[in-house]
Amino acid sequence: MAKLWNILAASVGGGIALGVGIRVGESLAPRTLPEPLPETGSVADRLTALEWQSTKTPQPQQVASPVQDLVAELVDTRLAELETRLRAEAEERQQATLHAFVENVQSRVVSRIGALEASVSEQGDAIGELRDYSLQTERNIQRLLQGIEKLASHRLAAESPEGARPAAEQTAPSRNGATGASKRERWFQ
Repeated sequence: MAKLWNILAASVGGGIALGVGIRVGESLAPRTLPEPLPETGSVADRLTALEWQSTKTPQPQQVASPVQDLVAELVDTRLAELETRLRAEAEERQQATLHAFVENVQSRVVSRIGALEASVSEQGDAIGELRDYSLQTERNIQRLLQGIEKLASHRLAAESPEGARPAAEQTAPSRNGATGASKRERWFQ
């Protein structure tokens, strides 16, 4: 950035110096050739002619005002151009930085979203497996209970004579294939 300022300062300074030099040279140079001084004549005549000629050429104080105005105008114009150019460059750099930032954020967000999707998918698969294991465990427990109830009913049947029990005490199996609560109560007594 400092190098840019040095280049800009050198360009502005060189342009101003050249413009001022040209304008000062043009304003100081007589527009018309001076009248030749009489070579002959009295000294008084020659001095009068020199005085008259010096009043025709502008004095440095008179030239300074237009030159200062011209320099101020040139400097203002150059500074306005530089300011416009610097603002445009700063805006371009800001846009480029913002664009790079957005791309960086997007790439990071996309990768994180992908990782989250993969994690959610893995967790969904694990939940599915757990559900399958849970269903299988529930089935195994049901079979185990049915087996225990059958075993209990066989044991009760073996301990008591079959004809001695009235038919009212025998209960029908429930929906899951288990016998009634009275057999269970007898078995655990």
